[in-house]
Amino acid sequence: MKRACRPSQRPSTTPARSPRGTSGRRSMPIPWPPMRGVMLCRRSTCPGCSTPSSRRRSPLSSDPPASTGASSRSATTPFHDSCHVIRQQAEKSLETFDVLFLPLQLVNHGVDGGLLGQTKADVAEFFGLPPEEKSAVAIPPNGMQGFGHHFVFSKEQKLDWVDLLFLATRPAQERCLDFWPTKPSTFR
Repeated sequence: MKRACRPSQRPSTTPARSPRGTSGRRSMPIPWPPMRGVMLCRRSTCPGCSTPSSRRRSPLSSDPPASTGASSRSATTPFHDSCHVIRQQAEKSLETFDVLFLPLQLVNHGVDGGLLGQTKADVAEFFGLPPEEKSAVAIPPNGMQGFGHHFVFSKEQKLDWVDLLFLATRPAQERCLDFWPTKPSTFR
């Protein structure tokens, strides 16, 4: 399959902190910009905020809002309300959040719930496809985007047999639709 994308598919990286009990740096870098948490709205009344005060939580709370009816699995996911966030403050205060607590749940982001549901369904359908169909968007040698496994940096590294689909969406010039699955048809 011909790839018409930029030669450099690899985003810049930043070194990560060592996992507990080891010395030195982590062997796998974190893509930049890393997934960031956001600070919560702490005021009991928040002008212009669409979040009822009963759903607001303290910073880095792991409790989902009671009114969402979230499953027990999501109860272990850190909950973050994006209401009235100043990006620089959030990045400064939660600089290491992405290393310590992944994944995270972000609410009040303005993305339609129907779109999120369709995206989850499309991703689940893609990973349910036979390996031959998923390999159509395989990660090329020395590439980052596409379907494959975690990155292997050394022969001594323990392998984590988890399939992944890595797609760059921002900045737009890094986006390469050659790696976006065509099945299901609603994925793109």
